[in-house]
Amino acid sequence: MKTGSLRTAFLLLFFPIALYAQEKDTLIKKLDSLQKLPPELKRKNRDSIRREFYNQKTKITFPTYFILLGSDLKQQVTSPFHAKPRDWVKTGIVTATMAGILLAIVLILVSNRGSGGLTNPVLIGRFVPRPADPSVPTAQAFQLPQVHLPSLPPAVQDSMTKLRDRFAGGEGIPALTPVASGPRVKVDISEVRRVGDHVQIKGSVVNLSDASLTIPSGAFAFRDSGGVSYSTSGSAAVTLAAGQSTTLDLGVPLPDGRGLTLILTIPPDPSLEQVLVVEATTS
Repeated sequence: MKTGSLRTAFLLLFFPIALYAQEKDTLIKKLDSLQKLPPELKRKNRDSIRREFYNQKTKITFPTYFILLGSDLKQQVTSPFHAKPRDWVKTGIVTATMAGILLAIVLILVSNRGSGGLTNPVLIGRFVPRPADPSVPTAQAFQLPQVHLPSLPPAVQDSMTKLRDRFAGGEGIPALTPVASGPRVKVDISEVRRVGDHVQIKGSVVNLSDASLTIPSGAFAFRDSGGVSYSTSGSAAVTLAAGQSTTLDLGVPLPDGRGLTLILTIPPDPSLEQVLVVEATTS
């Protein structure tokens, strides 16, 4: 897919140049052409390409080549001062076409980069609180994402307080557990940020196995420090080749002041848990 996109971009760039190149020969010093023939032959055979017109007199040499090169350079530099209105029209058309094509290519590249790259898919999900089902037993005990500030060393208390304030103010902060790895997958969280009433989690997922791996958006879940679980009803899934990665962009409606844990479950592997932010309690 990436190769095809680059090939298309090259063809788009080359096309207007090829059209512009279809101009008649305007070189003044045609040292290797019929200009070197006697005047009578030039008049009678202006468009002839017969073999006898190409001989030692018309053969190009190194001195001739550099004379032609210098003449061409001079014409290129001075041509804007002698251009006709139709030449400026052609130049404007080619320039506008090239600018439009380059802008389209840049927008395509920026769009693909923002969604995980030319070859990488992206996992995007919006999560909602999931009501607890009393008939379903808890699979295993879990620890809520919260800490008791007074029980921490002063330096750790200071760091936790600063992170909490930055997060509450809408700044992006690193996850408390930025990386988690399992037998087949690794999750790397690059940023956690509060945007209004939602928390946005961005990062990447890498397939560590030597076979393709399908990851549905439903494999991700969240649990906050109040014990509330969050899930998504989306059916989107991404299949990663061996060693391939994709971008994560997940949103959770987390109440202010609560901590949050990310959980990834891909059976039969054990679940991966990452504490993103913690609730700092003082009592």
